[in-house]
Amino acid sequence: IEQAPFSESAGSPQLGGATDLFSPPEGTYVTGMAFLDETNLTVAGNLSGQDVYGMDQYVLDSKSGETRDLTNTPTQWEEDDCVSPNKQYVVFMSDITSRYPLDFANADWPSQPRQREYFLMKTDGSAKEQLTFFNDSTAPEYIGAGQKRTIVAACEFSPDGRSLAATIGVDCATPSTANIQLKVARLKLAQASLFAN
Repeated sequence: IEQAPFSESAGSPQLGGATDLFSPPEGTYVTGMAFLDETNLTVAGNLSGQDVYGMDQYVLDSKSGETRDLTNTPTQWEEDDCVSPNKQYVVFMSDITSRYPLDFANADWPSQPRQREYFLMKTDGSAKEQLTFFNDSTAPEYIGAGQKRTIVAACEFSPDGRSLAATIGVDCATPSTANIQLKVARLKLAQASLFAN
């Protein structure tokens, strides 16, 4: 994970020289997500030694380099989180409810069928709950008609905490292969009072 000073010159944004913020041990993967405060940020990766497809959600202390695993689900893929405006909650994507577990031995993961939903937790990893039900035929937001699978990916809270800018993908391929078409959608949050400053 790199960091660089940000500035503007004549109305144009600029980044200064990049430096390492965090380098994981060899054989691991990490993506930076969102800052909880000046020191701690949420990251996703396989920092507990699990397969790269088994990414967990962590809090990284950028000063000490120490990480704390918030999800501890080494056979599930959890990534693409966003932090609420009041810094008390994290929304993240997970395939924990998917009917299509990833085949870790198959390096061609983009072609594998998959389902993902957004989940919610407090920033200490407690109070986890499923937030969306795009793959549940009994849910009002179900969009899987015609046996289509749905995934979610990157998200961002609105400044007032009332909605999410969400990345939603609908898989329009065969039962055994994937062909996902991504779109950005605005999701209104029924629990908005939990997230605002």
